[in-house]
Amino acid sequence: MDSKILPTNSIRLFYISIFVLLFGGANVLHFIGWNIDYYAAPTYQKLRPEFYILFIVFISRLKNIKFSLTEISILIFTFFVFLYWLVTGQTNGFAVLINTICIPAIISLLLKYTNYKQRRFIAYIVLSFFIINSSLALYERIFNVQIFQYYSGGESILNEYEYNEFRSTALRNHPLGNSLLTSVIMSFILISNQIKVKYKFLLFVLSFLAIMSFNARSSIMIVAAATFVYLLYNLLFKRVTNFSKSNILIIIVFSVIVIAYFFTIGWGGRLLVEGNLNDSSVEARILIYNRLLSSDLSMFLIGMSNEQISQWAKMSHIESFWILYLCRFGIFVFLYYVFLFYKLLKYWVRELLFVNKAYVILIFILISSINNSIYSGDPVIVIFILCAATFGDLTDLYKKNNSNKKRFF
Repeated sequence: MDSKILPTNSIRLFYISIFVLLFGGANVLHFIGWNIDYYAAPTYQKLRPEFYILFIVFISRLKNIKFSLTEISILIFTFFVFLYWLVTGQTNGFAVLINTICIPAIISLLLKYTNYKQRRFIAYIVLSFFIINSSLALYERIFNVQIFQYYSGGESILNEYEYNEFRSTALRNHPLGNSLLTSVIMSFILISNQIKVKYKFLLFVLSFLAIMSFNARSSIMIVAAATFVYLLYNLLFKRVTNFSKSNILIIIVFSVIVIAYFFTIGWGGRLLVEGNLNDSSVEARILIYNRLLSSDLSMFLIGMSNEQISQWAKMSHIESFWILYLCRFGIFVFLYYVFLFYKLLKYWVRELLFVNKAYVILIFILISSINNSIYSGDPVIVIFILCAATFGDLTDLYKKNNSNKKRFF
């Protein structure tokens, strides 16, 4: 067995961990009795179940893994952050270190020990999740029913997110997290040359209708604007995907007609029916940034406990993962983490053409920056890495695998 490739038992566990990570939203896990909650849940349930599987694979392959500097730096640094929290009594909410920081680093490391066939299988897992989650969102929106109700710290109702319009929860619990994950996968599908144009078109329409079902205004606007500019660039300047000019024109015209129709019947209602963008959720986002700008910089030097963050923010939810990490870690630790994850993501998109790279990164950064999904445990960074590793340029893996190029479908 090539020591540079995960053996059969390890890769099977790796597949299972990715499956659990994708399909196991907090609402689904709550349904089966695993209550993801950083504060009230039993200690072992604070950590997502795929972490235990990944840990087994990681430990079993420890002597065969050549550590990459970025991933090992993330893991070691996180260990020392946890020790600091332990000594200072700030371990309440410690699971963010594992669920949001360590899991992406471990998956990134293990992905480097997969071959072309293994990545194709991972791509099918991601595509299956994408199609099933989006289809479930449409089903819920059509019939106004949540199959897996929203779960938040022991409550399975969407109490603090009540709106006049229905919002799907699908497999990933919160509508904002759902729309973010859907948008990221969709962006990689559009740039991939491993998927036929007709399937790209169908998947794009499916994903956009799902985003409208989640009723996420920011995702609707950002995805629509970024995708229109991306397709227009392909049409007017240089094709950087396998769309022909006629394909692009058909996609733009048909998408506008389909999306306009669903807007007229009330989908995405929070964007149009309310008639403005100045509601309480927008005001809360503006308020927290104003509070940050008016605060003394010394407050953010060494980080705060969760209780201190609540006292400082004077609100129950901070819809910005940037501010949450800044407050929790302090400015120096925060900046170091930003640097490490910049290096990590840069590695996985290094082979993409500039325009494709700009498109997927823009959607990822803009949508994630206006909610707290990356802090609250949604596997946004992992999804980005998995998509880059499977839908990106796999030329080197084709050669190493001595295989003919094949599209996923």
